[in-house]
Amino acid sequence: MAAKYLVWLTGGIVAIWLALGCSSLPYSNNSRPVEPPPAPEQPPAPVGS
Repeated sequence: MAAKYLVWLTGGIVAIWLALGCSSLPYSNNSRPVEPPPAPEQPPAPVGS
């Protein structure tokens, strides 16, 4: 039971860490933070849908 809680807690911490932008990942020791690539532009959805 404690192991499941520990895994759940670790998962939550990792999720928050990823959401904050992974600014302290070991491989992002460059001068600038690693940024995700820009999302491809999508046409606006039709209003009638």
